[in-house]
Amino acid sequence: MNYKMFQELLLREVRKIAGAGFEVRLESVEKLNGVVRDSILISKKNDKFAPTIYLEEFYERYRMGVSISHLADLILSQYTRIGEKTTELGTDFFTDYEKAKSSIYCQLIQTKSNRKFLDEAPHQKFLDLAEVYYYRVREESLPESTILLREKHREMWGISKEELMRTAWENTLRDLPPKMNSLMSVIWEQPGTARCGDEEFADRLASSFYILSNQDSYLGAICIRYPKLLAQIADQFGTDLFILPSSIHECMLLPADGSFEKEVLSAMVREVNREFVDPQEILSDRAYYYSRCQGKILM
Repeated sequence: MNYKMFQELLLREVRKIAGAGFEVRLESVEKLNGVVRDSILISKKNDKFAPTIYLEEFYERYRMGVSISHLADLILSQYTRIGEKTTELGTDFFTDYEKAKSSIYCQLIQTKSNRKFLDEAPHQKFLDLAEVYYYRVREESLPESTILLREKHREMWGISKEELMRTAWENTLRDLPPKMNSLMSVIWEQPGTARCGDEEFADRLASSFYILSNQDSYLGAICIRYPKLLAQIADQFGTDLFILPSSIHECMLLPADGSFEKEVLSAMVREVNREFVDPQEILSDRAYYYSRCQGKILM
């Protein structure tokens, strides 16, 4: 059975089990960087929210032998769990600005691959990137923990773009302080990692590459925009910095001491993006440069 037929049969089965009191539909959801994911949306009549349940993992289970009827049961169980958590949060957890404003934060995305989203979202351009804003659901059991904010949300709250930006930055700097670790220290922390005996090579890497993110290691690439942070790090190293955008979650910093050519670093970023980064989490295909004397990031 191909994927399209699977979707149609699963939709029919979920509708049959859910009953007439529910609306069930398929929808393609466009994520960051133009990534499109297929989902099933379930809601009761007049519900304000319809949880989005992505279908890819269910198709993989079907290919491993799980029946359509059992998958439909799993989807409805997931819907029930999400509904219970939403009830606990209250129906106005997001629509009431006074309740929502303490959970609004900043993140960076690339501009080129997100032009359609940026046309309808409050944002601030930065080099070839864009600073955007999101609401973070403080409930780990919910499968989607963030909501990217669009103009319709700002208008619903009745606030200006300036107030949204100010609130997001206050929360980001207060709740998500920066964290920096050497690359090799992170590698050695991974389960099953063993030293290869080339201590000299490991030490050189450990003294060169550093990973910058926030304390949650989540949407932490925005840390390169934290006021005075890069200046403090560059002063600590006593040199300018190369910035390698690993993903929307983190960046790598490298002292610009002549050990690496900038063309090599940009090629490294492109290779890592192609081989290791989820397409919707790619931030940029180029390395950046922080100049101490100019006090800013350059292309």
